[in-house]
Amino acid sequence: MEFNATFLFSLVSFLVFMWIMNIILYKPIADIVAQRKKYLDDNTEITNKNIEEAKSINAQKEEKLEEARLKSREEVSVAVNEIKEQKEQKVAERKEYYQNQTANLTNVLQEEKKSLQDEFDKSADELSDSIIQKIIGGK
Repeated sequence: MEFNATFLFSLVSFLVFMWIMNIILYKPIADIVAQRKKYLDDNTEITNKNIEEAKSINAQKEEKLEEARLKSREEVSVAVNEIKEQKEQKVAERKEYYQNQTANLTNVLQEEKKSLQDEFDKSADELSDSIIQKIIGGK
């Protein structure tokens, strides 16, 4: 193989062409690709952080919701118990009231019964005295 000036000129021309292409075309493209890769990596990192933060916030939300549910159940339970106690108290008060009324009415009826019994006994005594007087006086 012969190495002449044309070969050397072609070699030097090719090397100069490659150097110019590297400066004009390849290096800017490589820079753009590197910037794009850095941008994508940064956005991926930010996205992953946001996803983790969203998961954390969601977990906190679920925890707070569960706490609120438990608290509301406790409050409902307390309110139900208070209402039951109030109901039992009112029932007891009404029961006592009606027992007192029944006792009072029983006493009144007992007194009326005694009064009527006394009147009946008195009337019976008077009637028996009258009958005896008529029998004794009639003979």
